[in-house]
Order: sequence, then C-alpha cells, then structure tokens
Amino acid sequence: MLINSSPPTYAPEAVQSLIDAVLGMNAELGKKLPNAADASSKAKVMRQVIQQAEAKFVQQGWRPEQVVNAQNIFNFGLAPVKNEVEEPAPTTDIPVVLLVMTRKEAEQLDGNKIPVTMPPNYWQEFKNLKNLLDPDWIDRYGTTPEEWQPFGTKVKNIEGLLSDLFEELSDKQKYEKLLVPKFIDIRTLYKDRKRLVDLRHDGCFVINDVISMWHPDIQRAYRASLLEAFPATIVFRIAPIDQALGDSQPLIAFQEKYADLEFFKRVSDRDIYCQNFLSANQRVNFENLVFNFAPLLIPSSEKPTSPVTRQIIGSSRRNNFG
Repeated sequence: MLINSSPPTYAPEAVQSLIDAVLGMNAELGKKLPNAADASSKAKVMRQVIQQAEAKFVQQGWRPEQVVNAQNIFNFGLAPVKNEVEEPAPTTDIPVVLLVMTRKEAEQLDGNKIPVTMPPNYWQEFKNLKNLLDPDWIDRYGTTPEEWQPFGTKVKNIEGLLSDLFEELSDKQKYEKLLVPKFIDIRTLYKDRKRLVDLRHDGCFVINDVISMWHPDIQRAYRASLLEAFPATIVFRIAPIDQALGDSQPLIAFQEKYADLEFFKRVSDRDIYCQNFLSANQRVNFENLVFNFAPLLIPSSEKPTSPVTRQIIGSSRRNNFG
C-alpha cells in the first residue's frame, strides 16, 4: 500500500529500508529478549533496539526531503510499538495510607457479618450511626480502597481526586517530576517494617474514612501502625455526616474511646496537620490542604534547589521534628 499508492506517499527505497529495519529489529529482539527478566527489562530492550534502528534508518545518505519522508514512515510504521514501550515520565511518589474499606468489607459491616466477635453495644452504636447515613452509603466503596468516593458517588474517587491535585501542584510549582500518589495498604503495612519506620520518620498522608474505622480489620491495622503518633504524619479524617466526626466511638478490644487516640490529642494541641472534614460541604477545604501540604512529603533528594545558594527550597518536616 505504501509503495503502490498513487501518487506514492513514500519513496520505494524508504519503504524497503523500513522493511529491512524491521527484519533487523526482529533478529536483535530474538537475541536479547530471552535474557530480560521482567516486563520493565523487556520494554527497555525494545526501546534500545528501536532507537538503534531508527538512528541507522535515517542515515541512508538521502537528500533532506528523503530523510523527512524516511522519518515519517518510520514513525508511522512503528508508532504503536514505540508508544507501548515508551519510557514512563519520571515521577515523585507522595505516600498515602488509606484507612478505607473495600465494598466487600463495607457489606460485612453493614450486615453484621464481621469474622470476629464484637460486643453487642458496639453493633448497637454502629446501628445508631447507620440510621443517620444515606441509604446508599455502601455505594461509595469499590473493589479497592482507591475506588472510594469520599465526597459522594457523583465525584471522582480518592485516586482520581489526589492524582488531579498532585498534577495541578506539579504544574503550578514547575516540578521537574510529576507528583503522584503512592497508595499503601494499611492491612499489610505491618509486614514491611522498614517501610513503616520510613513513613513514621519521613511523613505521609493518612486519609481516614471515619465509617471504615468501624471495621475491626481497618481499625486494628491502623492502631498497630502508630502512624498518627508521629508529628510528620498528616492525618485527615473524612465523614459523610457531622455526627460521625466526634471522638466517642468505641475502640475495638479495649473499649477505650476515640478521644484516647493520638489524633485527638494532636487536634487539641492545635496541630494543623490533623484535620476533620465533612464530606457534604468541605471538599474544597480538603483539596486546598492536600495541595499545600503535599510538598512537605517530597523526599529531600527530590526537592528543587535554589539556583543561587544550592540549598533545598522548602523545609523538610523530618528536620523540624527529628
């Protein structure tokens, strides 16, 4: 088709060179791909082979207009493969620990089918709260915690919300690397001791869905992490109704009250890094604080430096709190 079109779109010699280039790439890939250990390594091999073939392809001794045609046909013929293995843009991870149920866990809580025995008064208090919630409150939860829709089913889920905020922040601050949320599963965090210690020291966002904290698996895992006891942790609690934001909810096992948690002690200390949000009308407040606090969680090695002093721009919370 490329050669026989009328008039010819590309010179026959350019088309033949593309065919030769593809055959050469196939031969190279046949040698190198078997040694690639994983998908990332395979993509790297494919990028290198394509780049080498492309450089050779446009250096055929053609006239300038032929070089342009050659480049066009190369891009046309191999664009799908190049796009598939394109090296991802560099990013900076902002750690986000979600205290959020899945849909399955929400149904367990709703149906009083928690796989552990809970005291009768615990269920009665949750029933009293549930009577105040919208009938479709479970619909805010999805297959994964990242699919949770904290500000209603007509608004983006938490993954989309934070991704948009971090992208906006990256553009506004002209960061070389795009900030992206790195979601961490609170249920398995205790198994990665080094990761947990790093989060305590370097800081992270903890997004606390107040309703999910009624599920014993979520509450137990979070209490074991002790994340909110460390000043570098930014804790935001979100609830669908004002009544859920209080501190009288019973804690599981020992039956203390929420007022005994470090979060409420930090609130009493006027710590601005611990905040409550009502999902009905405080979405903008939540977004503004995430936007302004996210730079505090950029690793020191990733922070931009002053072109004059070469000092890191913006203080690190780990330096402030030891």
